[in-house]
Amino acid sequence: MNYDRPTLYTCSSTSEQFWILNESDRSIRPYNDQSMCMENIGNKIIVRRCKRGRREQQFEFRSNARMFEIRQGYNCMTNRHHPRAREIMRMERCPIARKSDTSLWECY
Repeated sequence: MNYDRPTLYTCSSTSEQFWILNESDRSIRPYNDQSMCMENIGNKIIVRRCKRGRREQQFEFRSNARMFEIRQGYNCMTNRHHPRAREIMRMERCPIARKSDTSLWECY
Protein backbone atom coordinates (compact mmCIF):
# COMPACT_ATOMS: atom_id res chain seq x y z
CA MET A 1 0.00 0.00 0.00
CA ASN A 2 1.25 3.51 -0.84
CA TYR A 3 1.20 6.11 1.93
CA ASP A 4 1.56 9.85 1.62
CA ARG A 5 4.75 11.49 2.84
CA PRO A 6 4.15 14.95 4.36
CA THR A 7 5.98 17.56 2.31
CA LEU A 8 6.96 21.15 3.08
CA TYR A 9 5.47 24.03 1.09
CA THR A 10 5.33 27.79 1.46
CA CYS A 11 2.70 28.70 4.06
CA SER A 12 -0.77 29.54 2.81
CA SER A 13 -4.25 29.62 4.25
CA THR A 14 -5.38 26.39 2.58
CA SER A 15 -6.76 23.83 5.04
CA GLU A 16 -4.54 21.18 3.42
CA GLN A 17 -1.66 22.73 5.38
CA PHE A 18 -3.42 22.56 8.75
CA TRP A 19 -2.52 19.77 11.16
CA ILE A 20 -4.02 18.92 14.55
CA LEU A 21 -1.62 18.15 17.38
CA ASN A 22 -3.84 15.91 19.49
CA GLU A 23 -2.37 15.97 22.99
CA SER A 24 -4.82 13.40 24.37
CA ASP A 25 -3.57 10.52 22.19
CA ARG A 26 -0.32 12.27 21.09
CA SER A 27 -1.18 11.98 17.39
CA ILE A 28 -0.72 14.44 14.52
CA ARG A 29 -3.71 14.46 12.18
CA PRO A 30 -4.48 16.28 8.94
CA TYR A 31 -7.23 18.83 9.50
CA ASN A 32 -9.13 17.60 6.40
CA ASP A 33 -9.12 13.91 7.39
CA GLN A 34 -8.81 13.25 11.11
CA SER A 35 -9.01 9.47 10.60
CA MET A 36 -5.40 9.66 9.33
CA CYS A 37 -2.24 10.11 11.46
CA MET A 38 1.42 10.89 10.91
CA GLU A 39 3.55 7.84 11.60
CA ASN A 40 7.29 7.33 11.99
CA ILE A 41 8.53 4.25 10.12
CA GLY A 42 12.31 3.88 10.21
CA ASN A 43 12.73 7.67 10.62
CA LYS A 44 10.51 8.32 7.59
CA ILE A 45 7.28 10.21 8.23
CA ILE A 46 4.20 8.87 6.46
CA VAL A 47 0.45 9.43 6.82
CA ARG A 48 -1.74 6.39 7.29
CA ARG A 49 -4.99 5.40 8.98
CA CYS A 50 -4.88 6.03 12.75
CA LYS A 51 -4.63 2.98 14.98
CA ARG A 52 -5.24 3.47 18.70
CA GLY A 53 -2.15 2.87 20.83
CA ARG A 54 0.25 2.53 17.88
CA ARG A 55 3.58 3.85 19.24
CA GLU A 56 4.79 4.96 15.81
CA GLN A 57 1.85 7.41 15.72
CA GLN A 58 2.55 8.90 19.15
CA PHE A 59 4.65 12.06 19.41
CA GLU A 60 5.65 14.50 22.14
CA PHE A 61 5.03 18.20 21.66
CA ARG A 62 7.44 20.53 23.47
CA SER A 63 6.44 24.13 23.07
CA ASN A 64 7.65 27.60 23.92
CA ALA A 65 5.07 30.22 22.90
CA ARG A 66 4.48 29.72 19.14
CA MET A 67 7.52 27.51 18.50
CA PHE A 68 7.52 23.80 19.29
CA GLU A 69 9.36 20.53 18.71
CA ILE A 70 7.78 17.27 17.63
CA ARG A 71 9.64 14.38 19.26
CA GLN A 72 9.72 10.64 19.67
CA GLY A 73 12.24 9.76 22.34
CA TYR A 74 15.60 11.26 21.31
CA ASN A 75 14.46 12.03 17.75
CA CYS A 76 12.91 15.25 16.43
CA MET A 77 10.87 15.85 13.30
CA THR A 78 12.98 17.82 10.83
CA ASN A 79 13.79 18.40 7.18
CA ARG A 80 17.58 18.32 7.92
CA HIS A 81 18.35 21.94 6.91
CA HIS A 82 16.59 25.24 6.30
CA PRO A 83 13.35 24.47 4.49
CA ARG A 84 12.83 24.45 0.75
CA ALA A 85 9.60 23.68 -1.06
CA ARG A 86 8.76 20.00 -1.60
CA GLU A 87 11.13 18.68 1.05
CA ILE A 88 10.11 15.54 2.89
CA MET A 89 10.01 15.46 6.68
CA ARG A 90 11.86 12.84 8.70
CA MET A 91 12.94 11.99 12.24
CA GLU A 92 16.55 12.64 13.26
CA ARG A 93 18.48 12.84 16.53
CA CYS A 94 17.42 16.11 18.20
CA PRO A 95 20.96 17.54 18.71
CA ILE A 96 21.58 17.27 14.96
CA ALA A 97 18.21 18.80 14.03
CA ARG A 98 18.72 21.63 16.54
CA LYS A 99 22.01 22.73 14.95
CA SER A 100 20.13 24.57 12.19
CA ASP A 101 16.85 25.12 14.12
CA THR A 102 15.06 22.65 11.86
CA SER A 103 13.56 20.89 14.88
CA LEU A 104 11.38 23.98 15.49
CA TRP A 105 7.89 24.38 14.07
CA GLU A 106 5.44 27.28 14.33
CA CYS A 107 1.77 27.48 15.28
CA TYR A 108 -0.52 29.76 13.25
